[in-house]
Amino acid sequence: MSRNYYYLVAGLPDLALDMKKHPMPWSQFWELAQEQLSQADLTLLQQLFLPIDNQNTLNHLLKENKPFIEGGIYSQNEIEEHIKNQTFNERYLNRFVQCYRDESAPNPNLSWEDNLTELFYEFMKNSTNRFISEWFSFNYLLRNVRTALVVRQHKLNPQQYILGNDEISTALKKSTLSDFGLGDDIPVIDKIISIFDNENPLDQEYETDLLRWKYIDEQNTFNYFSTEVVIGFVLKYQIMDRWLKLDPAIGQSMFEQLIQQLKQSYEFPKEFSINERRKKIN
Repeated sequence: MSRNYYYLVAGLPDLALDMKKHPMPWSQFWELAQEQLSQADLTLLQQLFLPIDNQNTLNHLLKENKPFIEGGIYSQNEIEEHIKNQTFNERYLNRFVQCYRDESAPNPNLSWEDNLTELFYEFMKNSTNRFISEWFSFNYLLRNVRTALVVRQHKLNPQQYILGNDEISTALKKSTLSDFGLGDDIPVIDKIISIFDNENPLDQEYETDLLRWKYIDEQNTFNYFSTEVVIGFVLKYQIMDRWLKLDPAIGQSMFEQLIQQLKQSYEFPKEFSINERRKKIN
């Protein structure tokens, strides 16, 4: 059963996707969370940062000498130790490490990175917390539909990019219909497709994050002081923080780095000007 945290929730600031600065330092929130949340709920919050640990684990295994990313559950020494002994608290990470060592990917059609992503989603979709389970199911759908649209646009092999073998994943891999034959059963797919029709990848990202933001609000409509409200705050903080970092005023190198991350997923139209988009952000 979800617990209520009246004092903590009452002290949380309102968040907006277009904020120009953090309304509360993350360190301040995290200190309050550690003081007031149960250990079980604190663990749930920590799991929201596992994608950072996923990336650090992958970077270490691939030996690409990429810098360690701060902000995950595990320190650099802990990542190295858990990889060595396969002692992560999250079993999917131990499984991934073993598969990598055995050179036997769970899904041989996917890259190692996508294999890890697939294992991560399976883990989070099976969370004991319904809000988290449904949130990651929603993002799994978002990720797969967007990937399917890119695959279709560039005539790529869907087996190499789309995660899973469930009914929806199969339709995304095989259907030639504009909505993959899923629009009647999953109305949000039409919205995702309409977002993808915008050729500007940064606008696509922004509209997709607005969709995520709206989803959090809808899921918490009748939650007031519960664990789910705290989880929703953290998820919104992550989204907001990402766009604050995208503001070039914070630093040119950070801005260019995030632009490059988007370029890896979407081909920029030739007429797209980073300088023009930068003016929009400002």
